[in-house]
Amino acid sequence: MLLTSPSSAEPPNVLPPIPPKPSPNKFIRGLQERAWQKEPFMRMRLYLEAVTQRFLVTYESNIFDSKKYIHWSTDLNNPNIYKFDVMNKDNYNEAASKSLILIDSDMTDKANGIEVFVYKDEEARDYCQSNLIIEDLVQIPTELQNAIEVIKKTPFPEYKEPAPDTKTITLPSGKKAVLRQG
Repeated sequence: MLLTSPSSAEPPNVLPPIPPKPSPNKFIRGLQERAWQKEPFMRMRLYLEAVTQRFLVTYESNIFDSKKYIHWSTDLNNPNIYKFDVMNKDNYNEAASKSLILIDSDMTDKANGIEVFVYKDEEARDYCQSNLIIEDLVQIPTELQNAIEVIKKTPFPEYKEPAPDTKTITLPSGKKAVLRQG
């Protein structure tokens, strides 16, 4: 079963791929820029959270607690970045004991119950897919992939000092004067 959206009749809700307005505070702006670089992973993580919730609601149990997401790649330029295998705990334990998978620190958010692993390399993925049981494949929907591609190509904007507030008035003498506020 290939999971691409919560309902095949409805496309997923996708936030517009627009960076935040740069803060005038240099420190905050640095945080914003770093967050924008991590935005593709955050959006994929949110999707996996939604898939996990769907499993929990559909099966009305915590049967998904024993399942593990295994990311095909963490390289944003690799087309496999949008694919995740789902393994049960026993197959995950075997892959982990053979050092075939690692924690995916970009995707994992333990505070929200999302733990994602990544294949160590393509050979590890090939081994797992040939010798272990992969229960499912979760693929990020096309609409979300397209938004992530836009984010990857959109640099964080430069901060520009706002133009000073000015007001032109006419003096009693008839001359024009420019007043700057602030």
